[in-house]
Amino acid sequence: MKIKQKSLNRRIFVGSMLIALLVLVIIFVMVLAVTYRQYTAEFRQTLNSEAEQVANAIELGGLDILDDYPLGHRITVVDTDGTVVYDSEVDPSTLENHAEREEIAEAFATGHGDSNRESATVDTRTINEAILMDNGMVLRISGTQSSLRALFQKSLLPMAGVAVLAVLISLLLSLRLSASVTQPINQMDLEHPSPDEVYTELTPLMERLTALQREHELRDQMRRDFTANVSHELKTPLTSIAGYAELIKEGIAKEEDVPVFAGRIHDESQRLITLVGDIIKLSQLDGNDVRVRNEDVDLYELSSMVLNQLEHAAERRSVTLKLEGGPVTVHGAAQVIEEIIFNLCDNAVKYNRPDGSVTVTVSKTQDAAVLTVADTGTGIPQEEIPYVFERFYRVDKSHSKEVGGTGLGLSIVKHGIRFMNAQLEVESEVDKGTTFHVRFPLSTE
Repeated sequence: MKIKQKSLNRRIFVGSMLIALLVLVIIFVMVLAVTYRQYTAEFRQTLNSEAEQVANAIELGGLDILDDYPLGHRITVVDTDGTVVYDSEVDPSTLENHAEREEIAEAFATGHGDSNRESATVDTRTINEAILMDNGMVLRISGTQSSLRALFQKSLLPMAGVAVLAVLISLLLSLRLSASVTQPINQMDLEHPSPDEVYTELTPLMERLTALQREHELRDQMRRDFTANVSHELKTPLTSIAGYAELIKEGIAKEEDVPVFAGRIHDESQRLITLVGDIIKLSQLDGNDVRVRNEDVDLYELSSMVLNQLEHAAERRSVTLKLEGGPVTVHGAAQVIEEIIFNLCDNAVKYNRPDGSVTVTVSKTQDAAVLTVADTGTGIPQEEIPYVFERFYRVDKSHSKEVGGTGLGLSIVKHGIRFMNAQLEVESEVDKGTTFHVRFPLSTE
């Protein structure tokens, strides 16, 4: 499927052109309307002045004076009963009574009247101005002018020329405008974005790009560190396996040492298997690529099962395991929840002191199921708490080999909690122990 790309240049150009054309049309209509209105007002004033002059002439010389009067417009004289006694264009006897005509009735009533009549056949409009003379008759002068539609049609051709010129000017200006707007955007340095060098409206975008660049650099550094740590963690057991295998292969190892070396090869192999398994789990959680089935999980029952798995390891370290609380159900991936509980409890056993204890408590609040894992171990210094969830990070590096493990347990916990949309809190005091609180959203099913 072909993806249609949007062009900012095109959008600015088309937008400015449409605006220019719209403004041109609005100006044309407004100018035409104002001009027509002004023209009509001046035309009425002319008719009114002419009516006064004719009325004065009639007052002095009677209707007969109109025979030699220079007529500019149609003149009609209406008697007091509405009868037409004079018309400059039509035989008065053929005209009907004008008493009901709008301008005539108004002139009889107020001394002055006016009206407009649109022609249905031609694009003209008749304007009538009527005045009441001293002899009681009404004098009306009528003149025709082009209608607004006719004026528009007459103005269309010259306005088309103006429109073409305006379009050409708008075209050039729009091209320059779109180029001037997009040029700074095209010249932005995306490798080193600076909000100070772009439009104010683009500041949020630049800030986001800067944040994404920092995040990318941080993730890139984390990948490099992770690769280096994985290489180191894999190299150590592989070197041991290769060394012991070579001794056996070359016949250098004594016969009684062969079972010992084989046991060490087995232990290092198991360490490799565990490390690779943890790396795969972490990679899946980090990419939200865990294919699991969401179901109702009893935290209390699952915690009991995990503690049973760790019972042998706890006995070897003389650590007591305790489970408190009661059944609480959450809805989610049982596999991920089990990994969270296992790694928290496994760490609590490994970093405990002899005759210490690990207490797992399952409880419930109004909106969360709470899993608490508390130990009586070495504790974590406050300044190191933010880093314990990083991959391969160890608080006490000198005892890392003695304690064992892959160094990925708490990192798996962090990613598992994010996968479950849960929350994690840590409380710790050196030489007194550490407590982890995990809050899972309650099941709504």
